[in-house]
Amino acid sequence: MQYFDKNRPMQTLLPSMQGVLRSPKDFFSQLPPAAFHANAIFLATIIILAASFIGVPFHSFSMLFMVPVSYGLGLIGLKAWSSYIGWATRSFGKAKLSNANAFNISAYASVPLVFSAVPILGLISCLWSLYLMWVALVSRCHVKSSTAAIIIVIPAILFAISATELVSFIFQLFPKLGQH
Repeated sequence: MQYFDKNRPMQTLLPSMQGVLRSPKDFFSQLPPAAFHANAIFLATIIILAASFIGVPFHSFSMLFMVPVSYGLGLIGLKAWSSYIGWATRSFGKAKLSNANAFNISAYASVPLVFSAVPILGLISCLWSLYLMWVALVSRCHVKSSTAAIIIVIPAILFAISATELVSFIFQLFPKLGQH
């Protein structure tokens, strides 16, 4: 398996993305331990920026001006998600998962999110990313599949409910947003 290396990004990016998408179980089970966040941050940066640029034709050119915001929020969200995954895996899965390894796994599991800004593919890529996270917890951390599913699904459902409530609240505050 080829894994992403920040010192050789052009040679390792596509093979590592291909590996995680084609055979995720083998990819995550052979994933070397991470001592630092550098490779995962670089990979996450590429994913976030690619998603921003891919989304421009589907939304508007002004989306390019949101790149710094989406980059910052994307990294903060990935760090928060990986911190939760590390804590939940240690607490409920009874597995050892360092913060650096949790961030590494989360970065690789977010590879499908490159298409998150495309209208229909966005939802599919989010679900695919959650599936990859489940595969990583089961194959890399040796967490039971039901425990891994609970670790991943509960915050995903809470996020979906919160986002839905936030959008409905915004439309109630600004009713003209919902009109064409």
